[in-house]
Amino acid sequence: MNRGWSVGLAAGILAAASALAEKQAPSPFQFRAEESLKRLRHFVETRMTGPMDAIRVNAVTNRVEKSGEARNTECLSETVGQRMELALLENDRQTFDQQLDLAMKKFAGPSGLLAWKISGDLATKAESSATIDDWRVALACRMAFDRWQRQAAFDYGLKVSTVLANTIQETGLMPVALDIEKGRGERERLPLCYLHLPAMKSWEPFLTTLSDARKRATAVLINGRRRPGLLAEAWHPTHGGYSEGKADEVLTLIALLYLQEMDPQSALVKEAIAKRVALLKLSTPLPQAFDTVSGNGEQEPAGAAVYALLSRLLTRANDMKHAEAALKRMLEFQNPPDDRFDGAIGKEPVFSFDQIEAMLALREYLNMEKGAAGGEPSAKPSMQEK
Repeated sequence: MNRGWSVGLAAGILAAASALAEKQAPSPFQFRAEESLKRLRHFVETRMTGPMDAIRVNAVTNRVEKSGEARNTECLSETVGQRMELALLENDRQTFDQQLDLAMKKFAGPSGLLAWKISGDLATKAESSATIDDWRVALACRMAFDRWQRQAAFDYGLKVSTVLANTIQETGLMPVALDIEKGRGERERLPLCYLHLPAMKSWEPFLTTLSDARKRATAVLINGRRRPGLLAEAWHPTHGGYSEGKADEVLTLIALLYLQEMDPQSALVKEAIAKRVALLKLSTPLPQAFDTVSGNGEQEPAGAAVYALLSRLLTRANDMKHAEAALKRMLEFQNPPDDRFDGAIGKEPVFSFDQIEAMLALREYLNMEKGAAGGEPSAKPSMQEK
């Protein structure tokens, strides 16, 4: 054997291995994101989690709630769907199964729809659902079946989706709330984020009426554009008009994520991203809401959930530079180790939605970065799997 050739080959292999190791080496921010996610998860599991892995609406058990809010010890259906999505991102079947069990045994009414809230002891539930949460759970169930062939997830997701599809067929686009026993509700002001396009798409092969419903819902969402990068907050089915004025960024970004999932090249999504990235580059906080008439941001600064949702939008657009920038802004809300809410996102009362949304944003970012570095990212739920 030619020794010079073998030495050269060995040197080439070592150089390639070194280059690969350098490419795969996590960045300083990846280390920070991993550590932040670990601390946040610990807080949620030890300070907010109750029976059957249900998560309380906030971490302060003696808080006096405002009128119309869930009590601090109650648990919300939105968290069940968020936890299911996180389990899919982390390829964690055990956690998914725990949340599915919680949904079917404690949240679900006779129709299969989830009560929007239940008591901390899981004994008493609300009489109505929030349809955005029904859709979120239904989509997660379909993905769990595709991923793990989880038949119970398929059966439950189909049951929920059938009620939603039948309601759409009978009354038009989806109401905000439905009776969990009968699956009926009045049409009312409909936030655009309740038009869960990916969930409708996922169940179309089994519920063909959802195809037309999704097309109509897509038109409602796209026609909700008021100014470049801005959507109306809600649509009014009774007269077909849109709300004008203040539009909360949490609701807007959720709706944009739906559009992006259905069409990654959506011009509306691209202009929305461009508007927010331009603001992200400034040293001032992003706004919590925009005025869709003037196009200006409201004075109230954005909370952590806005940065989390924006990061998810940017990660899915493969704009990792600005996804990282959004996450850094989000992590400014994370409490330090010497705080009584160590690891949590936000100050007292520490809401569940913000915690899980932050976990989703961190996990999506880390999955994407690991994949880009040639590592083994956790599975990412996507409509492209189907």
